[in-house]
Amino acid sequence: MFLYSVPEITWLLNNEIIKPSLYFLPEIRSDGYTILNISSVYPEDTGIYTVRAVNSGGEAQASAEILISAPLQTAPQFVKPLPTGTLEVKEGGRVFLEVQVSGEPIPQIDWYHNGQSLQSGSIWKVSEPFMLRLFGFMKKPIPTCSMLLY
Repeated sequence: MFLYSVPEITWLLNNEIIKPSLYFLPEIRSDGYTILNISSVYPEDTGIYTVRAVNSGGEAQASAEILISAPLQTAPQFVKPLPTGTLEVKEGGRVFLEVQVSGEPIPQIDWYHNGQSLQSGSIWKVSEPFMLRLFGFMKKPIPTCSMLLY
């Protein structure tokens, strides 16, 4: 008669026991499978991960080195830029300036009018970081608008 003894499973990182938490979630199943689920990895989680199994018959362990690299960083780029040239708008009309940007991490977008930072107001509204709505123009030069990505 064969008697199967469920092993005691221990996970280690760099020879230190990993305590179960919301971040490290070990799963130990009765069919012999064990999983270490790490909810979100960071470069400081790099190291040697070891799983150790112990039962009445002895001990076994397996290790793997995990290297977690820092996220790729890329400069902002316009996927959909502002239109080029002059936009002519009738008095009292509306203008929607919209851009689409890419970059890692996600770029912050600020809109400017003649060098001054734009906040939502009576003649313009920053409805999303990537959209500026201008409306209700009077007979005066159309403002020059620009944006800064960082």
